[in-house]
Amino acid sequence: MERLKLVARNRWAVIIILLMIVVVGIGIFLYLWPKQPTPLVDDALPRPVFAQAFNDALGIPEQSAFMTGRVGVITVPPQCTGSGCSETWDPAKLAQVRQQLEQEMRATWQDHAPASANLSLEFVHLAPVLITGVEPIQTTRPTKDVWIKQMMTRVMEDLGIEHNTEANIFAQAMIVNEHHRQQYGWDWVVTIMPVNAEQANGHKFADGTHSFAYIGGPFAVWVVPDNGWPETMSGRVGDHEFGHLFGALDTYAGTSCEQTGGYLRNSPVSFVRDSTKNRNGASNPGCAPHVPNIMDMTGPAPAPSTRYQAGWGDVAFRDPETGQWMPGTDGWLDVFGAGRFDGVVLNKVAGTLAGTATIDQMPVGGGTATVVNSLARVYAVNPVTGQEFVYNSLPQDATGVSFVIHCVPVDAPLNLCLEGKLGGRRCLTVNAGSNPDPEPKIFKTFLPIVLN
Repeated sequence: MERLKLVARNRWAVIIILLMIVVVGIGIFLYLWPKQPTPLVDDALPRPVFAQAFNDALGIPEQSAFMTGRVGVITVPPQCTGSGCSETWDPAKLAQVRQQLEQEMRATWQDHAPASANLSLEFVHLAPVLITGVEPIQTTRPTKDVWIKQMMTRVMEDLGIEHNTEANIFAQAMIVNEHHRQQYGWDWVVTIMPVNAEQANGHKFADGTHSFAYIGGPFAVWVVPDNGWPETMSGRVGDHEFGHLFGALDTYAGTSCEQTGGYLRNSPVSFVRDSTKNRNGASNPGCAPHVPNIMDMTGPAPAPSTRYQAGWGDVAFRDPETGQWMPGTDGWLDVFGAGRFDGVVLNKVAGTLAGTATIDQMPVGGGTATVVNSLARVYAVNPVTGQEFVYNSLPQDATGVSFVIHCVPVDAPLNLCLEGKLGGRRCLTVNAGSNPDPEPKIFKTFLPIVLN
């Protein structure tokens, strides 16, 4: 009997030991298993109301309303110097993360933009700017002004820009942005500030916050590496913040499907405004199906709703008879408005083609002022020879013009075209008769939508 009891006790001891080994093994497995980095929540900050006042007071138009044309991206890395510094930018490391940023942004936005957006991302990387006595990653989000103001003041001095030492960081960023926009001829411009967090506990700011951006600009702060995201993903983190600068919203689980984002969120045209709703919020009941996307860091591409928020929607056209905005497609992005010709007359005897060319801007409410699309070219093309006849008296930034084009009459039709500065092209065919038309004829056309 005693022997049986001993065997039973030994058996239980073995079972307990095995259970302990299993528990320890599971713990080791969970410890070593790659952890999902912390989602970049609470990183999209509303731009303060007074920042818009700076735009108006400084005479600076909006700098990142919608993602079209030539978009300039300035990176300005702070570098602490003096006592209390813990981070040092290695030149090779900085070049590497900047290269990651460029690659991720081009793959997300430039490669997925519709052709009519004519999107081109262009980068200017400034040298690290010395910040005396304060390590940026050791500050908190509320105290970020300390190092940003010092950094942007030195940037303005290096660029020879007159500045007020009392200027707010938003005004400073807007002035620096506008300086570069004018210098390079960009349509839009933003600043991204890479903050070195290699040695920081948790790779985040002292208050536990991480990378962030102001919706609609003018700048984003990009923590490298950020809060558990591996260095190989640093470029995508900056890419995500760039989306916020152009109005794109987070699509994490729990985000509201009714929340609107982007420049057209203020449109008084209801079906245009509704198109900017955050329909692809991850796994939310009542939302559109979730797709992997950059705004919840599950993929590199923008979600369908994100595309509209960035300004890539084509859901409206202007009725040529009533002038009302109607649901439908016309081949132009809604932010560009609809292009049209009116009163077109081809006079073969005089060798002239006359009429009016107009870009009707999509109306936007909420008092948001911005650079809008304007006429870049009005011209006729001989489809037989390919010869162009250009109207050469187009005023700068004109949205409409009465034109007279001197052209060589041909018996074949002429193609009359207009192009927008920020993108979009509208053409119609004008038939050449043997005599001038006795009455002006109105030609209106809508191009079919081009899906990318």
